[in-house]
Amino acid sequence: MKSSLLLFFCSCVALYAQYPPVLEYSNTKAEAKQHVLNRKNFTPDFLQNMKAEGNQNWDFSVLKSGSGQITADYLTSTHVDFPNTIEVEFEESTTPNTVVDRKTYFSTDENGIHEIGTSFAKRAYSIMQFTGNVLDTFFLLEQQARYATPRTHIKFPCTMGSAWQSGYELDFNSQITLTAYLLNKAPFLRNTKFVQYDTVVGWGQMRVAAMDGKPSIQYPTLMVARTVKIRHYYTLNGAPAPEQLLIPFGLVQNDTSASYSNIYFWRGGNQIPLARIIFNNPTFEINESTGIYTDSRDIEVDETSSVQDELSGIGSITPNPVMGSSVKVQLEKPFEGGEIALYNSLGIRLELPSFMMNGTHELTFDAQGLVSGTYSVQLRDNYGKTASASFVVVK
Repeated sequence: MKSSLLLFFCSCVALYAQYPPVLEYSNTKAEAKQHVLNRKNFTPDFLQNMKAEGNQNWDFSVLKSGSGQITADYLTSTHVDFPNTIEVEFEESTTPNTVVDRKTYFSTDENGIHEIGTSFAKRAYSIMQFTGNVLDTFFLLEQQARYATPRTHIKFPCTMGSAWQSGYELDFNSQITLTAYLLNKAPFLRNTKFVQYDTVVGWGQMRVAAMDGKPSIQYPTLMVARTVKIRHYYTLNGAPAPEQLLIPFGLVQNDTSASYSNIYFWRGGNQIPLARIIFNNPTFEINESTGIYTDSRDIEVDETSSVQDELSGIGSITPNPVMGSSVKVQLEKPFEGGEIALYNSLGIRLELPSFMMNGTHELTFDAQGLVSGTYSVQLRDNYGKTASASFVVVK
């Protein structure tokens, strides 16, 4: 799967008549603005089909909305340590298996959009579920940190062929009370090293769905592959935390399991991508946790197009009437994954006879078990679009 995805990247460098977009200080800034990200339902075939096409006309508007919507509020910072920046608030899972309120701070200059620091709110948790003692507690201390080296989201100027590396190191300070270890608010620190690699691997036109589901106009877009490597290291009272203490919380020293990879589709004028494909691993492996999100707020709708309810029609069914042992269904356009169903004249769905797909344009199935009558074959693709046609069986 990894090699095929890399081939997908390589296939995305064919040129259009126009030049690739250039993101720079004049047209792309971090600004106070709300974004709504909608998770989209898709199958691995969707990504595979994109690779097979080998072009740069990405149409994500065909994807149906799935479960999960994220509202990202980019606000003008009020933190005295981070003036003239944009702040984003979110919840982050941390140690030990708790959630902390975190804000990150972004600035824009002639070199790019950068995450320059972070702050954490103070919270306290009982960790009785891990230790069995009601007195055991985990304290998250209020703190803020400005990175020695900022994390760069977009490096200016950014266009086809651009690549950059950035990252930060962060000490997350907390205190832990563990009665069995005679620890009372002992300093417990998580050190994180975060390294990010970005490479522009393609460019073209992208269409997404607006809030009302209508397709957007085509936006000139850069496709960026991002790999993030994260390493967590834990200390207790200034010394490496012992393994027997970390295991109950599901932690290990030099933990790299949080590393991940994304594919971003950036357009000019926005600090978050028009669409992103999120992987839970650093190698772009497609699995059940892979997700696609699209930015659906402030999208300009393409008034000249409409949402297509039907997929490409069935060109022919031969022979018709059917007097032999097989039925051949010829399609006008490719059918690249979805559901195939067979119905009788009463509209009752039947068990589908054994069938074979010949490429993407032709379907042949066994008609030996069908009695005389009228039947309908229906195709439903991965985006919910349908096509159907009828045929007659004579025995």
